[in-house]
Amino acid sequence: MLKGCQDKTATEALARKLESEAELRRRGIVDPCTDAYAAHDARTLVDHLADSHAFLSGKGSTPQHASLTRNRVARLIKLSSARTVSQLTPSRIQSAL
Repeated sequence: MLKGCQDKTATEALARKLESEAELRRRGIVDPCTDAYAAHDARTLVDHLADSHAFLSGKGSTPQHASLTRNRVARLIKLSSARTVSQLTPSRIQSAL
């Protein structure tokens, strides 16, 4: 739930904007995948890596495997100088390798 503004007019404008965006998604005019990509790109690769490590640990991978995978990917991220998913391009990875 999104909290409104102190100004009632601003809150109503925000509500109209959000309702309009929701309607565009319902009609298929705005692709929901675009929103998902933007949400993923807003997070750092370090955050994604932590989630990946937690996933590997949770699914029953050995601690050694989970740590080795995390460490190798962390090194690749560092060498590529990428901070977000959109910056993780094939050319950056190739250069880092």
